[in-house]
Amino acid sequence: MTKWVTFLLLLLAVLAYGLSQMRPVPSATPTPAIAEPIAATPDAGSTPPSEQLPGNDLATSETSASTGSKVSNGKAPKFGPPPSSTKSPEAKTQAAETPTKSDPFSAKKRPAPPVSGSIKAVVFSEASGGASKTKFPPSASNIYVTATPEGLKEQVELVASYRSVMNESASFSEPVTSSGPARRQTFRLLPPEGGWTNGPYQLVIKVKDSDQVLGIDRFEIVEESAATNLAKPRYMDLLSDPEAKEPQASFTKNHKEIFLYVDAQEVPVGTPIRSVWSAVEVDNLTAGELVAVSTTTAPGPDKDAVFTFQAPRGGFHAGSYKVDVYFDQTHVGSQAFFVQDPGQ
Repeated sequence: MTKWVTFLLLLLAVLAYGLSQMRPVPSATPTPAIAEPIAATPDAGSTPPSEQLPGNDLATSETSASTGSKVSNGKAPKFGPPPSSTKSPEAKTQAAETPTKSDPFSAKKRPAPPVSGSIKAVVFSEASGGASKTKFPPSASNIYVTATPEGLKEQVELVASYRSVMNESASFSEPVTSSGPARRQTFRLLPPEGGWTNGPYQLVIKVKDSDQVLGIDRFEIVEESAATNLAKPRYMDLLSDPEAKEPQASFTKNHKEIFLYVDAQEVPVGTPIRSVWSAVEVDNLTAGELVAVSTTTAPGPDKDAVFTFQAPRGGFHAGSYKVDVYFDQTHVGSQAFFVQDPGQ
């Protein structure tokens, strides 16, 4: 009897303990809910992983405590193009057209291919279609140049510019485009800043956006009374040797120097005297191209002004030349000469 009572008491104690464990026990600090990883379960309206930009850390590298599944690699999958390809098409085009520093031709504009043809004739005038002249007063507001091309295609555009011959450091004017039909192109030259100064000017006609020269010519700015102030020289002698007694008009390519003696005995001391040497019809040179400009001053009574034309490296080019002489910016004469091959 005693054993059954003891057994019954133990059974009741076990049941009472079990019931006590099933009661909810209030907690002092509630456990926070674990947030669901964004990349693991995207909403219906969110961007799927395949369209998310690379580098957005929308997922975590931890293991979910609620589901026990492991989120992929800590970043959204890179299904899209690589970061370098995310530029717009316009940016790609701009990047492709931007030259790199390693390209030796990136900073250079390749010269345009030469065109065939030349300038057959050049006419200067004070008005479009006016009388031809080569000397203009300093007050001239316009100088018109009419050029006649030969063997030149109609679509070829030409430009003209000028510079002072007396000022050796002078730069060419801004190029002027032509007007009129292709067979007769006209250029309107405006005075330089500060106005025209006395003396010769060189005109150069080129192919537009190219260094190809098609024609060279010259015009002068002259005061009408300036020519009467100084007497013209009685002689302008060319010599190959200062000791020679007779002037000459023909030289060979073997000559190293050509000397010019100008009569300046009646020119006041200190007056500027200039010699301008140019090609007329010379191998490898354009007609009218300047080959030398030299300046000295009048030495005084009974003395000549002496100039030296030195041969370029490789010798003089064969052909015909001329030298123009100026007394204080007034043209006082010209002298022609020739350079020939030694065997001729």
